[in-house]
Amino acid sequence: MTTALLRRAGALTRGDLLEAPPGGMIEIPDRYRAFYGMTHQFAAGEQTLALTAGQINISDSLVIDSTFDFYALGRAAIWSPAASGGQGKIQLKIDRELQFAGAGGGNDSVGCYLSTIGTGRFPQYLAAPLLIRGKSTFVAIAGDFQTVAAALTLRTLHFGYIVRKDPVVTKRWYASRTPWRYMADFTVEGPLLAALGANKTQQIPVPIDPDGDFEVKKLIIVSDGEAKLQVKNADTRAEWFHRAVHVWLLGGTTIDADPPAGAWPFLLPDECPEFIAARGALSVTAQDLSGASNRMQVIFEGDKLKPAGGLRVGG
Repeated sequence: MTTALLRRAGALTRGDLLEAPPGGMIEIPDRYRAFYGMTHQFAAGEQTLALTAGQINISDSLVIDSTFDFYALGRAAIWSPAASGGQGKIQLKIDRELQFAGAGGGNDSVGCYLSTIGTGRFPQYLAAPLLIRGKSTFVAIAGDFQTVAAALTLRTLHFGYIVRKDPVVTKRWYASRTPWRYMADFTVEGPLLAALGANKTQQIPVPIDPDGDFEVKKLIIVSDGEAKLQVKNADTRAEWFHRAVHVWLLGGTTIDADPPAGAWPFLLPDECPEFIAARGALSVTAQDLSGASNRMQVIFEGDKLKPAGGLRVGG
C-alpha cells in the first residue's frame, strides 16, 4: 500500500511520516561519512621507489586534505617478492607522533614486520578508529630487514571514512532493496573492446540504471596481472583514494586464483557504503603494472534501492 493510501486509511499520521518510515519501508538516514583510503607505496614508478637491499628509514609521506578529517578503520599490506616473507618493517607517523611503540615500551621502534599487518583479502581491523586530522602529514617509514638483504617492493592501504560538514546522502525512504552488481569490464567484451593495455592507463564509466539508486558494499576484482585503480563518484566528483591503489590491496586476485576474489571480497565499512543516485555513474581508472595485456573486471556489489530517489515523505 502506498504512503498516500496508508494515510487516507488512517494508518499513518503526519507525525509518523516525519519521525519513522511506514511499515516495510527502508530508511537511509542523513550520512556525513564517505568511504576513503590512503596508500603508501614503495615501488618503481611511484613517488617513493622500492627499497634496495639493506635500505632502512625510507619515508613516504601523504598530506591529508585540509577540508576533512580521516578516520582509518583498517589496514593492509602487500610486498614483493613473496619470498621476502613480509620481513620488511614499517613504522607509521602522524606529523611527529610515532604509531608503534618500541620493544621497551617507548616510541623508539623501527617498526613492525609487514607480516603483522593484514592483506587485501584479510585486512587488519583496528581496535579503535585512527584519527588523522586535516592538514596532517601521514608518514610510513620502511626498511629491509630480511635475513639476507634484498630489494623490496611494498605497498600499504589504510581505509575508513572522511567526515563532511554537509550530508553526502540526505535522509530518504525506499520500498525495496535488491542485491545488485555493476561492473567495469576491461576485456574485449567491455566498452573498450579490449583488455587493459600493457603499462597503459584507461578509464571506464559505470552508469547507474534509471530505475533505482545504488549502494556499494563490496568490491570484487580479478585480473590477469598486477594493476592499480582509482574510483570516482561522477556525481559528487569525490575520489575513493588519496592516490591510485594496487588491486591486491583491495582483495583482488588473478582470474584463476584459488580461492578467487569472489570468495573474499573487499568490504566497505558498515559506516560508509558508497551511494550513487540513479542515472549517476562511477568512474574507474585502471593502470596496468604487469607489462602485458591485462584482462580485468572490477565488480561493485551492493543493493539497488527502489524507487529511484526514494519516497517523498513528510511536508
